[in-house]
Amino acid sequence: MDAGTLHSAIVEVCPVDIVTIGKSNDRATWTFEPSPSATQAQIDAGQNVIDTIPVDYKRPPVPDPQSEVLYLHENRLRLLEGQPPLSLTDFLMRLTHAR
Repeated sequence: MDAGTLHSAIVEVCPVDIVTIGKSNDRATWTFEPSPSATQAQIDAGQNVIDTIPVDYKRPPVPDPQSEVLYLHENRLRLLEGQPPLSLTDFLMRLTHAR
């Protein structure tokens, strides 16, 4: 786990000022400081992320504009060919491996 990935996961449920990771494979060393505007329910949800997120979780890749256009084009072709669409993550993984 890295701080950026954990921060992205926590900020989905709680406003956060700081996220720290002591040891990447030891969630007992992970902490976050909620923003002053966070409610107790949001803080609890943020702690739940720390308690439950897989230690080896990686954020899905974020496409650049060119890759996003290629993704949309690929799924148009797949539709015409009667194939199911790819998820963005699957497409990016295939694109990365093809290069």
